[in-house]
Amino acid sequence: MTWYAFLLWGAFGGLLVEGLDFAAILRRRGTWPWTGRKTVRAAPYLTGMAIRMGLGGGLATGIGLSQQINTPMASITVGVATPLIVARLSELTDPQQGEGQK
Repeated sequence: MTWYAFLLWGAFGGLLVEGLDFAAILRRRGTWPWTGRKTVRAAPYLTGMAIRMGLGGGLATGIGLSQQINTPMASITVGVATPLIVARLSELTDPQQGEGQK
């Protein structure tokens, strides 16, 4: 796969999670998240979605170009799991995190 294929499939994985979250909000509230008493403004919500897609696509691209994944489904999975992957990597690179677990 090419770098842009990894990017697009990873971004789709991030969008997949955001879409499921959005659908749950719609079902729970019965209206758009940015209407009603407890509102979320549309621009920050959509910006968050774009950030999640960018991070998922970027991480899938990096992992794909390092030849650790090579299929669209693997790229989607990386996009979905981006928050977990980043959290685990930060635990490995933060020396204070390791000390607290001893």
